[in-house]
This record gives sequence, structure tokens and C-alpha cells, in this order.
Amino acid sequence: MLDRTKTISKLNELAGTLFTDISSMVRYAYKLFGDSAQDDLFCQQAQTADRAWNVPSWDGNLKSAIKITKPANPYTLIGVDGSQIYPDRHHGVSCFLINVGTVILRYGSTSGRPARLSSDPYIYSGQESENGNSIDMVNALRQEYEFKAGIQATDAIRQSNCHSQMPSTVLMDGSLIFWYLESKGDTIRQTFLDRYIALLGQYQQQNIPIASYISAPKTREISNIIRLRLANFDIHAKDAYAAIDNVNDASLCTHFLAPSERTIVFASRAKITTHYPPAIRPHFFYINTGTEIGRIEIPAWIAHDKDLVDLIASTTFDQCSKGHGYPVVLAEAHEQAVVKGPDREFFFHLVHKKAMEQKGRYSISSKAVRKRTATM
Repeated sequence: MLDRTKTISKLNELAGTLFTDISSMVRYAYKLFGDSAQDDLFCQQAQTADRAWNVPSWDGNLKSAIKITKPANPYTLIGVDGSQIYPDRHHGVSCFLINVGTVILRYGSTSGRPARLSSDPYIYSGQESENGNSIDMVNALRQEYEFKAGIQATDAIRQSNCHSQMPSTVLMDGSLIFWYLESKGDTIRQTFLDRYIALLGQYQQQNIPIASYISAPKTREISNIIRLRLANFDIHAKDAYAAIDNVNDASLCTHFLAPSERTIVFASRAKITTHYPPAIRPHFFYINTGTEIGRIEIPAWIAHDKDLVDLIASTTFDQCSKGHGYPVVLAEAHEQAVVKGPDREFFFHLVHKKAMEQKGRYSISSKAVRKRTATM
């Protein structure tokens, strides 16, 4: 049981660290950002700087704020999200479950169902691959199934005559830049990078617009432009930009993006993106939803098509407006995907029951038994 009195005391001790006022820091960073935007030579040099700086490339003025218009036509949006039950050694088995939620929302159509909600579970024994059943493995598989679900949902829509002409976009939660694979072992990194790239290639081949939305992003790709300037391109001169150390892209964008506006499109130059084919290399832009600065990521083939960029920006903003700051379609997809406590107990109960039917060995640890008893 949590000792609330002690917790309050500990939080009070950390309050000064947790809740620092960085408004003056952001104002200073924004002034430098404006100076950088007007320096054409610096902007050219910045886009070819060492990738270790993680500075993007771009066309246009850094400070441009582009108005997001309302969706002009009926549209269909597909939201995909995933959840999982990790393998639990206390339940005596190595199997795990991945649950993918898919939501199709139609707007402006007078026929057909306006919403379709579904979820699909996938169960693994944990012995199917040499990569095993680690948390990394489960998470990597989950993202693969999320990409597949978007393609499957689009196929279902296109087979429906009454909705085949309505533009549909797949919206996912998270990033199209597979940052986490950089730190994984060679086998997992290359295996799943190849799979993800192949699936993103299918989206392009089938002309399926896809984007990912990141709420409250902490990324620093744009603000790194300022760090680069202060350090004069010296990656080791960290003291030079210590004055803006806590500034991220979202805090910077709040100074020049009004609600319903977005930035220009940037091309990520993160190291992992060198493994992507040019057509699906990740690009991104930020939008002011009215309640937060959100980040939208898209592949290059979409980034180079102004109409598709406008479609994704307008439909995502419309979804955020309907969802009080967060896309409705993703919130609903999460509800379809999430595996709650009773679902987890149900899953392991089924595993236990099946083990008894098969006369298999199945033993629950004393810890698991004690925790179950304590909650009854």
C-alpha cells in the first residue's frame, strides 16, 4: 500500500526539479530560431551537418505557419493500435498475446455504417522464432501486425462499392522512425526493419496514405538547429547550448503556430533512416491542435504530394477537434486494442484450462497464486 504522507513529502522535495519554468529559455531559443531562419548560408550548411546532430532537411522558411483547412470532401479514416500480454514466467508458460484494434470511421457518407470497430488477437507459443519471446520481440511483432491491419482494413473498404471512391487514410499511434531498433541486437534489428520497410512499401504500391500521430512529442530535431548554431557545428561543445538544453520542438512551435496551423514538412535525417528506401524515408511536420502541439510523420512519397499532405493534415486536425485534442479514431482503436486486467486473467485461465486438457505441465508460481488470492 502506498504511504501517501511519505509520497507527498518526497514529491515536495522534487518539485523544484520537476516543474521548472523554461519560458525565458524558450523565448531565447525562438529568437535564435528566427535568426537561423533568415540565414540562408547557415540553413544550407545545417542540412548537411553530421547526422549525429539529428538535424532534418527542409524546403522553405523554417518559421512558416501553414493554415490547415477543414476536410472538403467525405473521408474515411482508419485507426490502428496494438496492445499485448507479455509472457509471464510465474504462469509456467512462455506464450504471449498481441491484440490489434482497428477502427474505421466514415464522415460525410449517407450510406453504409459510419463506424466499424474490431480487434484481432494473435497468440504465440514463444518458440516460433530464434529471437525468442523477449519484450523486444513482442513489441516488434505488435508493430508489424499494426501495419498489416491498416492494409487489410483498406482492402475491405476498397471491396465495398459504395465507399470505393471515398479517400481513406491509415492513422497510427507512434513513430514511423524506428528509433528503438537502433539499440537492439543485429538479428532483431535487421529482421524487423526489413519487414517494416516491406510493409511500408506495400502502402506506397497500393497508394494507401499512411501517417502516424505522436501526442506531446519530446523530439528535438528542429530545436537541434539552434544547438547546431550555438555550438558552431562542434558536436562536443555541449556547454555552448546549455542555455536551451530543455527546449524541444513542441515548445518551440508554440511560439509561431496558432491553432489549426502546421509547420512546413521536414525530412528526418536520423541515422536509422539511412536504411529506408528513398520513397518511404520518414518526413514529419507539427500541428497546433488547439490543445497541444502534435507531430505527424509520413513517408517521402506522401511528403512530396501536397494534396496528400493537406488531406492528412486536415483529417487529423478534424479528428483532434472531435476528440478534444487527440484523434478520435486512435482513441477508439486503443479501446479496441487495450488488454485490461480481467482480459489478462481470462487469457491465462484459458491457457491453464488447455494445459489440463492436453495433460501438459503447467505450474503457477507461489507468487502468482499469492497475488491472485490477495485481490479476491
